[in-house]
Amino acid sequence: MPVTPFRAALALAATLGAVACSRATGGDAPAAVGVAPDPPNACAKDLTPGDLAEILGPSGVTVKAIPSDVGACAFDGPGHSGVTVSLRSGDEIEPFWRLTIDASGARMTPLAGVGEAALRTPQGGTVLARQGALSCQVDLVGLKAALHQKGIDGSRDLLARKLGALCAKVFAARRA
Repeated sequence: MPVTPFRAALALAATLGAVACSRATGGDAPAAVGVAPDPPNACAKDLTPGDLAEILGPSGVTVKAIPSDVGACAFDGPGHSGVTVSLRSGDEIEPFWRLTIDASGARMTPLAGVGEAALRTPQGGTVLARQGALSCQVDLVGLKAALHQKGIDGSRDLLARKLGALCAKVFAARRA
């Protein structure tokens, strides 16, 4: 898959977010004032492989943590496809949101019905949403992503709504 300026910007934003999230916690070191603790990753707390059945298929989906980002996790599906879910909270949301929007320019469009605000890529393979002090980014990667983005395996709008529904489920679970 070719690296487009948009994908490069998202990768940079994700890297910067991961660096911001990786806080050293020493034995008696005081907690930083105004910094929210990292949210538990959505795979461990809010989502199951069954939630990804319409996107990755009904079986063969495995879950893994992403060691470099404690707020992120991945669902790996059959056929070299997967979904990555990244959560950020507190003071990290606004700069990450702005960086993602600025880096992508007009290429992201609003997505209704997910959190307080949500954006999606034109291909529908990336959704970024906010609700209160929590942001959620969902990315479809791999072969299924390529098929969806070319419109071969379904509507781009439908794909964005399915990915957005994952963020909506995370937001609902964290409100309860």
